[in-house]
Amino acid sequence: MEKRFVIVASTKDPASMNILENLRGLVSFEKTDLKFMGKEIEYSDEIKSYLVIIDGDLIYADYLDDIPLDADRLIFLSKHASESKMPSLLVHYPGNWTTDNKMGGKPVEFSIADPAIHKALTIALVEKKRRGEIPERYVVGNEVTHHGPTINRA
Repeated sequence: MEKRFVIVASTKDPASMNILENLRGLVSFEKTDLKFMGKEIEYSDEIKSYLVIIDGDLIYADYLDDIPLDADRLIFLSKHASESKMPSLLVHYPGNWTTDNKMGGKPVEFSIADPAIHKALTIALVEKKRRGEIPERYVVGNEVTHHGPTINRA
């Protein structure tokens, strides 16, 4: 069976909206008859992915397990902030190693991970950087799990 994805963006996150705008320049999304939290859900047949846009913070969106879609995985378009302030494009899974969940998610719980998708996204970023399609000042790679949401859709 072919995998389908849900791409999740947030109107509250300018980086999320910027990433979405760039994604829309690469693939087409069509409106569906489906809604989630009052917003239309779109679908791209090109990448076999639904698009859900929420108004809240992505890191606190544990409720996304309830999206009524036939999809295997969720992919979040979100900002990244680091102590170094280095601009970066990173791939990682949400979840918390400790009881501290002030950045969303459930304490000491991890989302279901798909290593094949993680690897494919990381390789795609590295290749785009190598070809000069990502500005030199950006770091691309992986990040350790450290925040929410906790999603256990499989």
